[in-house]
Amino acid sequence: MTLYLILIAIANVIIITFNSIFTVPKFDTSIVFFIVTTILSTIAVILIDLVVCWFTHLFPKKWIAPSKKIFQVSKGEKKFYEHLYIKAWKEKIPELGVLCNFRKNKILEPNNNEYIEKFIYETIYGGLCHINSAIFGFLVIFILPLKFWCCVCLYVAIVNAILNLLPLFVLRYNRYKLNIVYKKNEKLASKKEKIA
Repeated sequence: MTLYLILIAIANVIIITFNSIFTVPKFDTSIVFFIVTTILSTIAVILIDLVVCWFTHLFPKKWIAPSKKIFQVSKGEKKFYEHLYIKAWKEKIPELGVLCNFRKNKILEPNNNEYIEKFIYETIYGGLCHINSAIFGFLVIFILPLKFWCCVCLYVAIVNAILNLLPLFVLRYNRYKLNIVYKKNEKLASKKEKIA
């Protein structure tokens, strides 16, 4: 979480600095205006993310069945994440799954398919939260007058989208592995049934 707070602070400083150099003279406004609007836009986009996540978790399970093609992760997609060196940075991404007893770096009950299935559903809900937050975060552009939205709100929304896409990639990458564990457990269970 500390990393994300640092990245948000750095992004805010960059947006404010950019506006103080290029926008303040153009619009004949003060730097204080851009400091305040950048901070308020950041708070607004965080609130949008929270509302979107709360709403997404209301989706019924039948809407997000892991068997649906959109929630499947192919070998090609997994390789794409590996080309982004996901193994090197995924542990630095904050996770909220720990609140639901799920950790991105550890499967607590690897032989329990009931647990694995719940974990898979949690990665789907989490992924939907992040993709929806990345999209709906652009609603923040409507909080300022039109002439200022591209100076502040658009940049805040882009930073929000990037910070939401990174955990989405981690969740989908982990889902690929979870599906493999789930299938292995099913094969072992069917072998045991045949022996019995």
